[in-house]
Amino acid sequence: MMKKSLVGCLVMALSACASHSVSVVGKVYPAVEPKRVVVYLNQQPDCEFAVIAHIQVEGGYFKRDSLIAGMRQQAADVGASVVEVTDVQRVGAAEYMGSARALKCSD
Repeated sequence: MMKKSLVGCLVMALSACASHSVSVVGKVYPAVEPKRVVVYLNQQPDCEFAVIAHIQVEGGYFKRDSLIAGMRQQAADVGASVVEVTDVQRVGAAEYMGSARALKCSD
C-alpha cells in the first residue's frame, strides 16, 4: 500500500507542471480505472465509437510514456474506453507535448 501511495505521489509531482486541456464534445460517462482505457497510437479503434473529448497537453512531461499515461488518465476521467493519441512531440531537450481523443466504443 505504501509503495502505491509513493508512486502515485511521484506521478502527481512529475505531472504537476503539465498543462492539460480537455474539451468535452460528447456525453461524459462515469470515470473508469485508467488501466481499462486502451491506448491507440495514430490509429482508430476497430469499433464503432463516439468522441467524448479532445485532450491537449502542453508540455510538463519528461518521458513520452508519462505523457501517454497522463492522456490515458484524462480519458479515464471522462469514462472513455479508448484514448487515441494523435500527436506526440518533443519540446526542447527533454519535454513532451501532444494531443489525443477520448473515445467510447459502442457495445
